[in-house]
Amino acid sequence: MQKKILASQTDGVHVPTMPAVSRTIGLVAGLYLLVGGMISLLGWVLDVPRFTDWFANGISIMPNAAVCVLFSGASLVAISLDRRRLALSFGMVVAFFAYGTAVEHMASVQLFDTWLLFGREWGRGGVTVPGRMGLPGTLSWCAISAALILLGAGPRYRRAVPILGVAVLTVSALSLTGYLFQAEALYAIPTFTVIALQTALFVFAGGVGLVTLAHDYEPMRTLVRDDAAGALARRVVPWVLATPLLVGWLRVVGEDQMVFGSNFGTAFRSVLEMLLLGFLLWWGIRLIAEKEQALNLALDAERDLKNELARREEFAQGILATLPDTFCVLDNDWRFTYVNEHFATRTGKSVPYLLGKEIWEEFPEAVGTEGYHKLRAAKEAGTDVEYDIYYEPYQRHFRDKIHVTASGVSMYSTDITESKKHEQALQDVDRRKDVFLATLAHELRNPLGSISLALDLMRMTRDETVIAEAKATMDRQATHMVRLIDDLLDVSRIKLGKINLQTSRVDLRSIAEAAVEDCAPVMDLAGHDLTVDLPPEPVYVEGDDLRLTQVIGNLLRNACKYTPDHGAIILSLRRDEGFAVISVKDNGVGIAHDCIEEIFEPFAQVDQSRSRSQGGLGVGLMLSRRLVALHGGELTAQSDGLGKGSEFTVRLPLAPGPAGVAAVTVATPRPLLDCRILVVEDNRDIARCISVLLEETGCELRTAHDGEDALEHATQFLPDVILLDIGLPDMTGYEVCEAIRAKPWGKDIRVIALTGWGGTEDLLKSELAGFDAHVTKPIDLDALLHVLKQHAKRRV
Repeated sequence: MQKKILASQTDGVHVPTMPAVSRTIGLVAGLYLLVGGMISLLGWVLDVPRFTDWFANGISIMPNAAVCVLFSGASLVAISLDRRRLALSFGMVVAFFAYGTAVEHMASVQLFDTWLLFGREWGRGGVTVPGRMGLPGTLSWCAISAALILLGAGPRYRRAVPILGVAVLTVSALSLTGYLFQAEALYAIPTFTVIALQTALFVFAGGVGLVTLAHDYEPMRTLVRDDAAGALARRVVPWVLATPLLVGWLRVVGEDQMVFGSNFGTAFRSVLEMLLLGFLLWWGIRLIAEKEQALNLALDAERDLKNELARREEFAQGILATLPDTFCVLDNDWRFTYVNEHFATRTGKSVPYLLGKEIWEEFPEAVGTEGYHKLRAAKEAGTDVEYDIYYEPYQRHFRDKIHVTASGVSMYSTDITESKKHEQALQDVDRRKDVFLATLAHELRNPLGSISLALDLMRMTRDETVIAEAKATMDRQATHMVRLIDDLLDVSRIKLGKINLQTSRVDLRSIAEAAVEDCAPVMDLAGHDLTVDLPPEPVYVEGDDLRLTQVIGNLLRNACKYTPDHGAIILSLRRDEGFAVISVKDNGVGIAHDCIEEIFEPFAQVDQSRSRSQGGLGVGLMLSRRLVALHGGELTAQSDGLGKGSEFTVRLPLAPGPAGVAAVTVATPRPLLDCRILVVEDNRDIARCISVLLEETGCELRTAHDGEDALEHATQFLPDVILLDIGLPDMTGYEVCEAIRAKPWGKDIRVIALTGWGGTEDLLKSELAGFDAHVTKPIDLDALLHVLKQHAKRRV
């Protein structure tokens, strides 16, 4: 089948694939001729007359006719099996004998009549020359051989094949009709009509085979059509051809048997013909009606299908139009066949304008880009792809999904710019976390190392001056560690929104002076020149004095840290249109313009390369800005660039009211106490240090190291204040406090929690357990004495 189609295309003529029915009929006709011709020829070769006169009517098939039958059948079989060259060769053999016999008839010569008789004397009835087939057979095999040669030569020559086939069918039908009605003039006149019955059948079969194998021309083209015309032809044509023969044969038989006379026979024949032809006509009409009904049903189904497809297409386009992303479809010529509104909006063009346009002509700036190469590569490979791309004209990140089809490609594009930003932000946070952990380890090792060395120094010497310096070092480093931990806790509280300000009317001058005094050791160590510019009169704001001191101290320490040794730092305070303005200016390393806002992010470090003795976790500026914001103000930074110093400015709203109201005192003097205190701490070093320190203030001390010991001492000692650790080996501090409160003598004792946990939830748990105050570790002695003074006075 495939070979035939390729040959037809090579010849430049398109030939439809041979239908199975044509191939089958042609093969059956060819096999019939092949077998029949072989049997007939064997009759002459083997001297068997019955093989040459199948119907015993005295007229035998001639040997040259048997050869034509044999090779005609072989040629039809070869054509049915798509062996054209072999069919052409067999057709030429048939033409040799057929046209040679025709020459003998026209020229009255003998070419090969007698040598095919094999010396037989029988089978010459009706022929004019022994061994020569009659004129009807000669003409028929000439036509059949020509048709076989045309079929074997190729598709472009086969137009005349159906005509030749119908011609030989007509000749054979004439002879067969004569045999059927015993009309000897149609098959027995020696010069004109003589032909053996089996020869007439062979010619008829050859004509049927030729007409059938020429399937792309009439009449076979109509007979094989799958429509009303084809169905009608297949039903009616056989009966139209067979009806006259059948009715005529019935009339002849009836008259020969004297069943009826010629007049009755004629009338009977007419009635039968009318009935049969009327039935065939009605049968054809019904067939056409059925086909028309089926066609209408098919058209209705097609219309419904088109409507459903249109509805689904409209629904799909509605969905695509509502998508927040862009979608377009391109054909194989890269022309838009569909674009949604978002695609048109993004490109600044309309949907009707883009349809039919070529993408590369409409968007020439995309040619050569990464997306261009990925799209073309997907189309060439025929595979779907998905990729992320940054599109420069829109300054946006997109995720494109390309789907390849036989008719082109579709592209779905999602704007992932925000997710890229979030991803980058997460990466920045992760990077800052790593930097923070490394910095935290560094910052904790430094003071711990200094404290360890100072302790070693104190053990090795008795020089009071050296010991005093070692103690000062330990004090500075412990204070630095406390500040680091406090900053981290404050950052956590601010993020959770759980920091509370103890606001009152405070004087910023006093707060600034306290911050300067607190930072003096750091300034002196670096050799900085600190200039303090404060107004002579008080500057009042509503705020938390400790937190504002923390803000100004952070700014001063930050300036000190990022200014080379012996630098200049200026602290100034002024009023400006209802605001108090605090400025800390330095001539240090400065800040790059694109990093000014980044320095206020958690764990930000603007200078990782320079060694800084004062260190830091990178939370001070972030914490200061948040604290200033809680006071209703703002903290900003300004710098002319790297190496040109920086300036940090705090703006706070001035407090309303008269200017003469006193400010809250910032510094708290260390008080002397006279009370009984029970210290409950499982760490014996901490318990001993606290006891020694508090004994210096005039207190009477007892210590306990677990819960049971604490309850026993409390019962015997009846202290005024209990400093109670939360994490004890046998009981929690909460359980010990609740047990003390359950005693009659324990209701008035002031219980103060000592713990490393200082979160909001920890404070709430302490309050619920009955604690009066909460002091976090590491312990600030001034803060502890302040709390003790408040609670001890109530007892004394």
